[in-house]
Amino acid sequence: MKKYVLGFCFSKDHSHVAIMKKNRPDAQAGLHNGLGGKVEEDEKPKHTMAREFEEESGVHIMANNWQQVDIKTDNETFYIDVFYTRSDLVYQCRTIENEEVIVAELSKLSEYEFYDGADEMIIKFHKNFY
Repeated sequence: MKKYVLGFCFSKDHSHVAIMKKNRPDAQAGLHNGLGGKVEEDEKPKHTMAREFEEESGVHIMANNWQQVDIKTDNETFYIDVFYTRSDLVYQCRTIENEEVIVAELSKLSEYEFYDGADEMIIKFHKNFY
């Protein structure tokens, strides 16, 4: 089973969230999602989240600041730990790799097309953690 992480970094006042316009995999191409990636062997998911977020956005948020808030799995091929954090470092996020990183206003989420209910997760986290 492949293990992944997916994270949503909100501004401290919950007005903005970092999202990514995906190029891959094909099922996500052109859609928006949180930031994240594959958990390496012997790596803890929180550390993967911190590493992937920094690799994709240029912003380092310590592993202990990421809170696991959900799990997505099909019980056979993939397992995704979903993380949440709040930091005004979100405003420093930028595109590092070949997928665009966007600091989106929560009030304008409807302007983006999301993969597999990611926008619903953002709204849920906003309601539950703000």
